[in-house]
Amino acid sequence: MRRAERGWAIAIAGLAALAAVPVGGTEEPPGFTVAPVAPGVFAAIADAGGEAGGNAGFVVGEDAVLVVDSFATPRAARRLLAEIRRTTPLPVRWLVNTRLVPAHAGGDSVFETAGAVIVAHEGPPAAGASAARPSVTFRDSLAIWPGKERVEIFSLPGYAEGSALVFVPDANVLFGGDLLLKGHVPDLSDADTQAWIAALDGIARRFPTAVRIPGHGSVARPLDLRALRDYLVGLRSQVARGLAEGLSGAELSTALLPRLRAQCRGWSGTDRLTRNVAHVEAELTGRKGPAPEPTP
Repeated sequence: MRRAERGWAIAIAGLAALAAVPVGGTEEPPGFTVAPVAPGVFAAIADAGGEAGGNAGFVVGEDAVLVVDSFATPRAARRLLAEIRRTTPLPVRWLVNTRLVPAHAGGDSVFETAGAVIVAHEGPPAAGASAARPSVTFRDSLAIWPGKERVEIFSLPGYAEGSALVFVPDANVLFGGDLLLKGHVPDLSDADTQAWIAALDGIARRFPTAVRIPGHGSVARPLDLRALRDYLVGLRSQVARGLAEGLSGAELSTALLPRLRAQCRGWSGTDRLTRNVAHVEAELTGRKGPAPEPTP
């Protein structure tokens, strides 16, 4: 059987198993939905506001499985592991964290116990992320082969130090972590918005047709995530205009919030808008140092 046929056979079998057997072996909702996005590549999309936290996914290679992120809790991670095992008998050998924060790495210990090697960008994990710690780290990029398939792992500045992205070339699928968001107001507390915009532009050039699995939100195509770039560009330009008019602090936020809320209508995380205005004000007034330029 050709690889594409084999991959879609696995995908169909996985969906049948998901429909027939509740994740985790109970009637309780799993908190996420697993769906094939390409032969051998699956997205695990977290329910909004649920315990799974951020999105995850997995790649079924010829020899082994590579998992991207472990959800926010061990219980959600155990359900994901159970779904992987219903989809394929191959061993889970790698877990790649897009960032060592609770929403994406809270279930790492489950996969470590199952025998997976944890891979992450170098740097200290965030407090409370997981009892597990990565055994393989990288600075710029890393490649893993779960069989004949190559999986590329790399980092770009902009969102936060220690962020990683995962690209599956044969399937043309990009797991973007929180650097890529759909319908979700970003948390800018550790971000450099100018570098983030440049990183998004670089991704658009380098992966023009790739299916995107964002850190939060549903599976996306390239144009779907243009809204994130537009939000960041618009936020910077609106804050700059307000500063030029003599506004600052609470007055600046009050003036900008109606337009920002309209731009983000229907998005989750709108409670971050006020903090994001303050963050960009600090960037533009020199109270926050810039991140290095991205090299996608």
